[in-house]
Amino acid sequence: PLSFVVAPAGSQDITVDYTPDVVGADSGNLAVGSDDPNNSIVDVALSGNGVDNQVQNCNITVSPTALAFGDVQIGTTSASQITTVSNSGQADCNVTVTQTGSADFSAAPLSFLVAPAGSQDITVDYTPVVVGADSGNLAVGSDDPNTPNIDRSEERRVGKECRSRW
Repeated sequence: PLSFVVAPAGSQDITVDYTPDVVGADSGNLAVGSDDPNNSIVDVALSGNGVDNQVQNCNITVSPTALAFGDVQIGTTSASQITTVSNSGQADCNVTVTQTGSADFSAAPLSFLVAPAGSQDITVDYTPVVVGADSGNLAVGSDDPNTPNIDRSEERRVGKECRSRW
């Protein structure tokens, strides 16, 4: 209501709606007037942020950005390690993972959808076939306009063969 009476020791809620007509920060003031001799006008600061519903984006991060498998016996598979793709944006994010470098690394899943405030683990395994240093890279691509490709999830590991003498 635009006008109302508040009983002694009473209160009255005032509902304020905000419907922005432009994108960006916005502010205003609500002046509440009364016949109170000590507070004839009370100002209430108002603020909001207009956003374009058509332009909601996803925002992904990948963590950790490096995995170290250490020494792994030739022909055996390491303990699985996890890197996580998180979406702090307001829209679903379509993600694809491309693996480059050594074929001794395997990652799954390679394609998935991450909802807003959601995350998806990528499981990475390492099965070396030769002795020596080895490395691979995961390129995480998405429809995030700010970081469409994240090439930081790389693995640098050493595979060693255990030999027994009889």
